[in-house]
Amino acid sequence: MTSSSWSMRIWKAGYLPVCFASEFVPSSNTNPDPDFAYSTLNQDDIEYNDYPDWALLRSSMLSGLEYIVAGYGESISVTSGYRSPYVQHEIDTANIAAGKYKIPSPHSRHVHGDAVDIRARDQNTWNTFHYIVRDLDQQACIEPYHKAVDHFHVDWRPWSQCPPTWRK
Repeated sequence: MTSSSWSMRIWKAGYLPVCFASEFVPSSNTNPDPDFAYSTLNQDDIEYNDYPDWALLRSSMLSGLEYIVAGYGESISVTSGYRSPYVQHEIDTANIAAGKYKIPSPHSRHVHGDAVDIRARDQNTWNTFHYIVRDLDQQACIEPYHKAVDHFHVDWRPWSQCPPTWRK
């Protein structure tokens, strides 16, 4: 059994990535993006010590981040990027125990390598990121604002899969 099928079966990721060699980025590529280090885009896996030697970083996410940085005009703080199925399971378990989630999210776009969370400590910052993404990258899915959340979540899943409330 491969590690991918093991992760899918045990952690119920609901997703088995298709191998596009350019999107599986090894940790030896310390800067897969001009503005973001490998350790930033795969920090959850590194913190949990799960598959720290590679990350799934979709080109749509990397391009989307460049749009955001260009529109924002200064550096941004990515708080979460790629997550392995195991790490997503661990994050879900902790968030459910803390009362932040009611159910797990094994289909999280972070597992697909096309989602990021950007630090946004207040609604004004969240709104700024929202307007930038809507103006520069209208195909991105944006999680609606929630006052209990300290980040701006955006992903680049196929537009047809984006929930209607995330298209605003």
